[in-house]
Amino acid sequence: MEAMDEGGFFAEQLRATTSQLLWAARQIPEERRFLRPPHPKAEWSAAREVFHLALYEHEVAQPSMRLWTGGPAVDDSRFLHEDDVWAAEGQGMSYTALLQRLSDVRDEQIALLSALAGLWDERRDTV
Repeated sequence: MEAMDEGGFFAEQLRATTSQLLWAARQIPEERRFLRPPHPKAEWSAAREVFHLALYEHEVAQPSMRLWTGGPAVDDSRFLHEDDVWAAEGQGMSYTALLQRLSDVRDEQIALLSALAGLWDERRDTV
């Protein structure tokens, strides 16, 4: 049986899901992007959802990947105070900038995947 190329697999998954997320996010009419949907269980606007995902990816997921390559412990304090970060930064960003931030962090993660080759079977603490 041929060995799996985990890095290539995950890179393709990140590319595909990023493309799908960006496509779907762009389908939301401009006038609705910063408005909370009318559904009773919806809490955040599309812009807020994109901000949340980009913040998590940048502040938690990507640093966790770097940890595996010898980087510092993950500091998730900005993510844990996400509402404050949204109020201070996110609300003032354009929808296009929010989408670009998500795209950029995913590109950075894809680039990091090659550095993780050979480490997939190791176990490490993430804090």
